[in-house]
Amino acid sequence: MALKAFCYWLQCCSKIPKWIGSFLSLFMVNAFLMGSGKLFGVFFRQLSSQLGLNGSVSGLIFVIPSAVSHIMSPLVGTLFARFSCRQLGTCGGFLLGSNFILIGLFATNWMHFLLLAVGAGVGFGLLFFPAVISLHSLAGDNFLILMPLASTGSCFGVAVLPVISELFLQQYGLHAAFYLFGALAWHTIPCSLLLDSKPVRGAEKVIDHEVNRDAVQRDGQNIASTQDDGIFKIAFKFLITVGKQFRMFRYTLFVIIFIATNIRRFVSDTWTLFLIPHNVEMGLEKTTAVVVASFGGVGGIIGRLLAAVAFTKTCAMSPLGALTVYYVLCGISFVAFEVVTNVYYFYFCSFCNGLLLSAQSGMIAGIIAEVFEPPDFRDAFGLIDFGCGVFSLVSGYIAGGVYDLTGSFKMLFRISALVSVVSASLIVVVIILRKRSFDKNKGDT
Repeated sequence: MALKAFCYWLQCCSKIPKWIGSFLSLFMVNAFLMGSGKLFGVFFRQLSSQLGLNGSVSGLIFVIPSAVSHIMSPLVGTLFARFSCRQLGTCGGFLLGSNFILIGLFATNWMHFLLLAVGAGVGFGLLFFPAVISLHSLAGDNFLILMPLASTGSCFGVAVLPVISELFLQQYGLHAAFYLFGALAWHTIPCSLLLDSKPVRGAEKVIDHEVNRDAVQRDGQNIASTQDDGIFKIAFKFLITVGKQFRMFRYTLFVIIFIATNIRRFVSDTWTLFLIPHNVEMGLEKTTAVVVASFGGVGGIIGRLLAAVAFTKTCAMSPLGALTVYYVLCGISFVAFEVVTNVYYFYFCSFCNGLLLSAQSGMIAGIIAEVFEPPDFRDAFGLIDFGCGVFSLVSGYIAGGVYDLTGSFKMLFRISALVSVVSASLIVVVIILRKRSFDKNKGDT
């Protein structure tokens, strides 16, 4: 009887669309990726004191897991020629949980913490990019809508994981809190088993429209056959592949989108790391400040839904136009924190921050897929994700340095408002350039 029930369950599972597994996996990866950032926000003062760090170094080190995960994107992109998304994701899940547990065991100084944080970032990198590529290859035309919806996992992580982390901290102390968070992170291993088990189609090709396609295809096929090559030859071929990916920077449109979507990391990292200390500085109790920050996750869920709606045919505004509006409103919402010092008003501001930041983040992959041709999507997404990691390191250090100079978190929120306006201005430039390109193509025909 049990065997029949199991066979029936397998038969039902076989009828489920394959993209659902990738969707659920990406949802959970996003939850832990964003939730780990809030984790360091909850532990900011205790962890900085234990490691003996000032604000600038703390800001730099605490963004490393997220930053490394993005910086790894070009490397992970080259691994698709030999490994499936499922294999990469499973290894990433194991590394992620293990390194958080090891942080609780051995991170008694900043050097140990740095090494283990890099290991956690490698785990995130092996989880996130394969999950995106798996969903992109299986979902087809539905990717533009499914990607923002899968990204609601980050909002779930922001809403739930800070509260759980604060409970762990109060009940068991700092070290045990890292043990338990690492154990939770190991749940990404079964999630990775839901990813596509087949090699990524076209992963051996790095296409550039201005070079000979046949020659590039032969180079990619040579890269895929590295089983008998020495380590130096493999490294050389890897550098060639990455170099071909970086040719995307020859396109003005890509450079502007790269800058506009990545300087927002200062805004996002400020909100992730310093919202809780900022609220405490404004007069809230620590527990209340954590709950207020978690309320931003609720707004984030709505923001992801708005991001998905922006790519539907019924939306009155173009995706790029909607992204511009979100940037401007986000700048206003950061300035609004200083208007009234009331706990309910802080709930409202945190909700708006989460909604607008989430809407921006949820639209990035869709914007890339809409602006660039499908053969260029993997390279464009990987490079922008790489830039996201580099900008995270810089913004974390700058944000911590601003706190060291001013002794207050208020200035960080003012700078974040200004950066949001700059991002909006750059997206307007993208809209103008695309309109000119369309008009030129229409005139030529």
